[in-house]
Amino acid sequence: MKIKLSKLLFLTLIAAFFFGCDDDDSSTDTSTDTGKHRIVLTTTVDNSSYVGTIKDLSVGSVTAAYYWEHVNKACPFVYNDMVFVTEHYYGDNVHKYIRTDDGDLESAGKMTLPEDAGGYSIVFQSETKAYLNLQYDGKIYIFNPTNLEKIGEIDLTDYNIEDGSPDPQNMVLRSSDNRLFVALSHSEGADFYNALDSGYVAVIDAEADTVEKVIVDSRVSSFDGQYGGGAFMDENGHIYFYSSASFGYGNNDGFLRIKDGETEFDPDFYFSPRSTPVADVEGNYGLYGMKWEYAKDGKVFTVMYFPGLVGDDFSLETSKVAQPVMYDLENKTGTKIDLNPSTVFSSIGIVKFDNKIVFGISTVQGDALYTYDLETEEVSENPVVFTEGKPQFLRVFED
Repeated sequence: MKIKLSKLLFLTLIAAFFFGCDDDDSSTDTSTDTGKHRIVLTTTVDNSSYVGTIKDLSVGSVTAAYYWEHVNKACPFVYNDMVFVTEHYYGDNVHKYIRTDDGDLESAGKMTLPEDAGGYSIVFQSETKAYLNLQYDGKIYIFNPTNLEKIGEIDLTDYNIEDGSPDPQNMVLRSSDNRLFVALSHSEGADFYNALDSGYVAVIDAEADTVEKVIVDSRVSSFDGQYGGGAFMDENGHIYFYSSASFGYGNNDGFLRIKDGETEFDPDFYFSPRSTPVADVEGNYGLYGMKWEYAKDGKVFTVMYFPGLVGDDFSLETSKVAQPVMYDLENKTGTKIDLNPSTVFSSIGIVKFDNKIVFGISTVQGDALYTYDLETEEVSENPVVFTEGKPQFLRVFED
């Protein structure tokens, strides 16, 4: 649903008002900048997510009152002018929107997935084919992004270890040989706090949509989910998968690599952020990152949870214990980004936008977007865009 309210009325009446709204209401905020917007932003207010767009980083502030309301931690994925919002373990729907020329997101229907399947993250092959992992069903759901029709599915349940599903998570589609790489977390429930003694990735032929094999490496604990942000491909075609060791509950965190053209883990590459010191951060060693954004030249950015920042009355929701950091995958070093620490659950919104890394975080300065310039290495001393609600996810349109 999409509405227009004053901020005070929005915060006061949000729960009572929204239960009666129709999901296809598409009222438009005529005060926004015209022209296509380039950034998708999701914020969290109470237990709802609000999904919308901003034109660029010059808007100053945004209000959730003009955004589409969704379940908690609803996650957007972008392809061309299409935006898809998944509900993972909070719902069974995937909502579609179209970016318009007048700075708006227009509702374009939704898919209803099998009940309690846990639709999580999406990768796109084309305008007519995309893959969506169903973590609790243990399948990859194949659909047409244009008309939202189901094309098929890939069953991974034969590869489970502890229960009925191997829990497919982050995915990377390598277009050079049309292979889909899918991390299997083998999790128990929605919290992903168990960790097996190895990392598992399914290698799938994305033309025949059949499983070629599952590769295993004992250098990391099982890969877990970071809302599509724990796997990426660099400019050389190398694919990286990250294990947080089940958010610190397992033994071996780290990145593994699959080199361009290969279908096995690179035996010569392993990097553990948890074992890498970061100067000028209390305690020096972080535990895990919730989201990873690759830039270039082996540089990857995250907001790392540092146990050394924990004080009294610790809370993942409110304590400022997550520090923006840059890790160098080749030199295996970590560097503090000179921004204030954020809460852990507001540290997933990281995206590369032109020559900047944009951090959507909640700091002592407020809920806002901040920037790090990849060329000058300068950071925004103050927030560049204030947000209503905690910034949760960020995506960028290609144009």
